[in-house]
Amino acid sequence: MLPEATLKIYRRFFDWFETEPPHPPKPLAPSVPPEKGQPRAAAFKTAVHAWTDTHLKEACAAYGLGKTPPWRIGPHGKPDLGERFPLHFNLSHSGAATALALSSAPVGIDLECSDGLRWEALSRRFFSQAEQAFIAGHAPEARPQAFILLWTCKESLYKYIGCGLSQGLSLYTLQFDGADDTNEANGTDDAQTTGPARLPRLKKIRASYEARTLYFHSFQEIRGRKTYRLTVCSPYLEADFRPETV
Repeated sequence: MLPEATLKIYRRFFDWFETEPPHPPKPLAPSVPPEKGQPRAAAFKTAVHAWTDTHLKEACAAYGLGKTPPWRIGPHGKPDLGERFPLHFNLSHSGAATALALSSAPVGIDLECSDGLRWEALSRRFFSQAEQAFIAGHAPEARPQAFILLWTCKESLYKYIGCGLSQGLSLYTLQFDGADDTNEANGTDDAQTTGPARLPRLKKIRASYEARTLYFHSFQEIRGRKTYRLTVCSPYLEADFRPETV
C-alpha cells in the first residue's frame, strides 16, 4: 500500500509540440494511438496519456498495488482509477507543458502559462473582493503573478473537490494565511534535473469547503520567454517535485 501522505508531482515539456501548442479535446479519456493523418491535438493527447500511464504503472508496481485499473471519468471530467483504489492522480496542461500529480489522497493540479493574460478583467469577473484585495496588496509589478497564483490555486481546489469549473470560480473564496515563495525557480530545466526539488508552498490556506485546511504547493518556472505557474491542492504538507526533460 502507499505510504500515508504520499504526494509526487511531475512536469514535462513535450518539446516536439512547442511550436504549435496543441489543444486536446476535453474531457480527458483513455486514448488509443493516433492513426496517420490525425490532428496534432490527438497526437499530443496520446503522448500525454502514454506518459501518465507509465507513471501510474510505475507507482502501482512500486507500492504493490497490482495492475493499473482503467481510467474512469467523473461527471465533471476528473479522471480517476476507481473510488476504492488507493492511488489518486490529476492532470493539467498548458500548451506543450503537462503536469501530473500522484497521491494517496484526492488531489488537484493546475498548470498555466501566465503570459498575455488579461488578469485585471479576469480578477474583477471571477474573484471575490477579498481575493482582489490579496492581489492589490502586492506591488504593481508583482500583481500579474499574484493573480495567476490565486487562479491556479482555485482551479486546483476545484479539481481536488471534483466539482468542475462550471459552478464558477466564485463558489469558494480562498484566504491566504501566508505564502513562502522564497525558493522560486527562475532558471532553465537543466538547473532542476539534478534531483527532486521541494516546491515553495503556501503555508496555510483555508477554503470554505467543509472547514477543511488544504495545502497548495505552487511553483513558478520560466522557460524561454514564457512563464508557467504550477499549483497542486492537497491535504498534505509535503510534496516531491520531479521535473522531467527529454
